[in-house]
Amino acid sequence: MVGGLGAIALAGLVALYFTGALDSTLYKVGLNYTACATKTASVVYCGNALTAYDRRAEQRVRREAAAKVAERRTAERKATKEVEQKTAIEHIEQESILRAERLCRLLHEYLQASSGEQGRILELMAQIAPGVAKYNMFGRPIGFNSSGLKLQLAGSSCTGAK
Repeated sequence: MVGGLGAIALAGLVALYFTGALDSTLYKVGLNYTACATKTASVVYCGNALTAYDRRAEQRVRREAAAKVAERRTAERKATKEVEQKTAIEHIEQESILRAERLCRLLHEYLQASSGEQGRILELMAQIAPGVAKYNMFGRPIGFNSSGLKLQLAGSSCTGAK
């Protein structure tokens, strides 16, 4: 009877061994049946638990990498948008400076031109910046809108014309 119980106990231990139930205990002496590894805080994971732990760790690493990629892309889009806005502002400022310089040259020409030429020059000025001219009822420029002219020439190096 004792032999029968011993055989049953031995059969039970063999069954437990081959199912991997004893692996975390036997890992320290190298007799584990399934793959085992020591992970965080000296915790031993074996078999399916090890596979699940590794899968979770891999997913965490992937999520962190994806978050970093998304963060980098957002930063790149923001930087690109800022550069585009700055470029657009610089372009507008440059156009404004060029328009003011051209108006200044035309204003100097206007002041030195004959009355026949003044009408042509005034029309050119009105095309560049419609706010600089006063118009008759037919839509033809007939004189200067001094506040509009000052606004267009503000910040330019136009001297003697203000």
